[in-house]
Amino acid sequence: MISLTLMSTYGFWGTYWLIAAISMPIFFWVAWRLRGSVLENTVADADSLSGPFMGRTVGPLLVIAEMATAGPRMVIWSIARIIGHRRIHGIGLGRIAQAVAELTRFDESVKPSALLFPNESPKQLEPILAFLLYHEIVDLAKRSDRIWLTSEFVRRFEIYKKNLERSG
Repeated sequence: MISLTLMSTYGFWGTYWLIAAISMPIFFWVAWRLRGSVLENTVADADSLSGPFMGRTVGPLLVIAEMATAGPRMVIWSIARIIGHRRIHGIGLGRIAQAVAELTRFDESVKPSALLFPNESPKQLEPILAFLLYHEIVDLAKRSDRIWLTSEFVRRFEIYKKNLERSG
């Protein structure tokens, strides 16, 4: 009803741009707040009792919200990738390989300072950690006091080692 009133006043394109100017910031805010899929964050909280209720009543609204935030999530993801790519540009791969080799020696999480060489400052470790985080090789605790190899990287590394042993 509101859009029909606006359309009679501003025409189709005027109404389109007005609604877009109001709704797009809301969609970007929702996408940024959820940091992922609307359905992943909402349906995971549902139990078997509320599942049928959510499927009938809330489900269609969640699908609409999912579709509305798909574009903003892609834009946010792209911006994060560009920023991450700029942070890791120009880092020596030899030092990164040494950091990964050091992490493979530990079965549990360690302090990031364990990756430092004796004459290195913590400031020199920041781009290395940024590279490892960007490529999802390591994961960092929320307080940034512990670091560990991701299970996906460990799985791929084990496959790589087995293939290397077979071929060599």
